[in-house]
Amino acid sequence: MVDSWEAVESEAERVIAEHNATLGVQTASQIREFLRHIRGRTPVPEVGPGYWRTSLSVSWSNRAVEIFGDHLEVYRFCDGATHIEHLAHAPGMALPAALQAELGRLPESRVPVGVAGRSEWGLDPDFLTVNHGSYGATPLVVLAEQDRWRKRMEAQLTRFFFLEVPKALRDAAATLALFLGAAADDVVFVPNATTGANAVLRSLRLEPGDEILHVSHVYNAVRNTIAHVAEQAGAKAVVADIPFPRPETAAIVKNVERAIGRRTRIAVIDHITSPSGMVMPIAEIVRLCHAAGVPVLVDGAHGAGQVALDLRQLDADWYVGTCHKWLCAPKGCGFLYARADRRAELHPVTISHGYGGGFTTEFDWTGTMDPSAYLSLPAAIGFFERLGGLALMERNRRLAAEAATLLADALRTEVGVLPEMAGSMGLVRLPLDLEAKRSEAVRVRQALQAAGTDAPVHPLDGALWLRLSAYAYNELADYRRLAALLPAVLKQLSD
Repeated sequence: MVDSWEAVESEAERVIAEHNATLGVQTASQIREFLRHIRGRTPVPEVGPGYWRTSLSVSWSNRAVEIFGDHLEVYRFCDGATHIEHLAHAPGMALPAALQAELGRLPESRVPVGVAGRSEWGLDPDFLTVNHGSYGATPLVVLAEQDRWRKRMEAQLTRFFFLEVPKALRDAAATLALFLGAAADDVVFVPNATTGANAVLRSLRLEPGDEILHVSHVYNAVRNTIAHVAEQAGAKAVVADIPFPRPETAAIVKNVERAIGRRTRIAVIDHITSPSGMVMPIAEIVRLCHAAGVPVLVDGAHGAGQVALDLRQLDADWYVGTCHKWLCAPKGCGFLYARADRRAELHPVTISHGYGGGFTTEFDWTGTMDPSAYLSLPAAIGFFERLGGLALMERNRRLAAEAATLLADALRTEVGVLPEMAGSMGLVRLPLDLEAKRSEAVRVRQALQAAGTDAPVHPLDGALWLRLSAYAYNELADYRRLAALLPAVLKQLSD
């Protein structure tokens, strides 16, 4: 086993010398250039003869690259499966930015979870944090990366914005696209999912009588956007009801199908509903809508980092998401994915110098702003993977389910979402004899904050429901603490 870059290069030269006849001059040059590209930018890899006689293998715990004279083969090992990508590449070419970023994010060491890893964030130790879903929480190491980009910006602004930002922004988008299962040119940055949804909805050319379909648990800001766009065009919003509580997949899909009409011009579907934390049967709904000739905008504000994504396979027309929630990017980091056939008439909310220049040109520059949140995203994704990546998502899902059950049992009420439709958030009915309306929900939340914690409270199905979140820094003791303080808060509200 090699333990230094000097040992890596020495071992590579030994393999080149020993297999010179089969590797050839071009492959040897490719090997040396590849190692120069990644030296010091990735954990120290293992090197050795490749699987093929004409290649050399460079490998880490869950990645490997087979180096040939005219191409690279990238092997990704995940959940017992191997995914292979072939990249055309010859000596003298730059290493693809997305691949270099991906290899640079490989974990050198796993970040601990639960209370042992809580110091990775600057969280107030005296406040019970069980609401990651609203705004996320950015780790200290990612904030440091954002600060580095800000200092680089302020060192020479003209150089930064004219010469550095265009490439750095596309490199960050390529890293995000790889995480999302998309191509780099499929993805642009926006401050948040609501901005992305506005861009899509306000780019539509609707006529009087047209319909915009959404579900009953739609995020309120998106509901308002739909109402505004419909009002401007003389169109109308149509609601597909989500049976509640504990709806089943078949009932949700059936209600969406019933809501589709002859004038339905777009369906806006949440991937994970904000008020109830429910993971929707999004793939089934996309297929259903497409079969009816209806394009789909997926509101994935809670998607990235909570559930695994493959946007190519999902095949939604548009997908908007937020990276500062479950991916822990700095605040104001979101994205818009658009399928290639849906970009021609899609424009940002703010029209600027790039108008008419195409999807990435229009969205990459909408005016002077601080792009450091976007440029720090690769560091956030790297940190997320060090927390466990897919394993972290599953751990959070299980913890949220256990926490919701614990709280429902303590309050002698019920959970609102079936386990098979739950993600990293849980929903529990509060035993309060209060009117189920927004003003009362706000009052309950204010009481929670005064007691030293916070969780969104939503009026649903004639009752008030509390939504809790589970993230890497949480453990079951946090929800026992929540269960212990709730009775006094609820008593105060009932008196």
